Amino acid sequence: MSDKVITTHIPGFQTFAKLLRFVNYPAGWNYGVGMPPDIGVVAVAVKINQAAVKAGLETDAFLGVDGEVRVAVYHRSTYLQFTVDERCLVEYVREEGDEELQRIIDLTTEGALSILESFELELWRSSVSSTVTTTMPTEGVSKISHSKLPAAVRVFRSLNGIAPFELALQSADT
Repeated sequence: MSDKVITTHIPGFQTFAKLLRFVNYPAGWNYGVGMPPDIGVVAVAVKINQAAVKAGLETDAFLGVDGEVRVAVYHRSTYLQFTVDERCLVEYVREEGDEELQRIIDLTTEGALSILESFELELWRSSVSSTVTTTMPTEGVSKISHSKLPAAVRVFRSLNGIAPFELALQSADT
């Protein structure tokens, strides 16, 4: 009998599992130095990971020798770094390519999550502005019934981020 391992990729799950494993690291885990993180530090890192994954971003996590936890968030050439320290405060760094554009220290969990939400909106706005209009004709004649085809209309979520993107069919009779 073979020992096949079946795996599925669930976005953010590997990072989540990694964050949970950090709590079990022993003191001295890094060549005799290195403290495991406090459970509160990991809880904040998990929240940041969840928010990033919800926004459709790739994540990873790293443990620092002083018990700090870093959640790395990736989107193309943009790198967001959220480092949660032993006080459960967050240092945020944003890099484009290899250039650091922004650094904010001593953020609360809510502040860090707000930055992620703003980044998600930034990505959404840039994708909407680059979206081309549909090439589907708004009116045509069916070869079968000689009736008008319904028009396809793109519906975009509003700038407040409440409504999802949809492709809606609109009756040609209206």
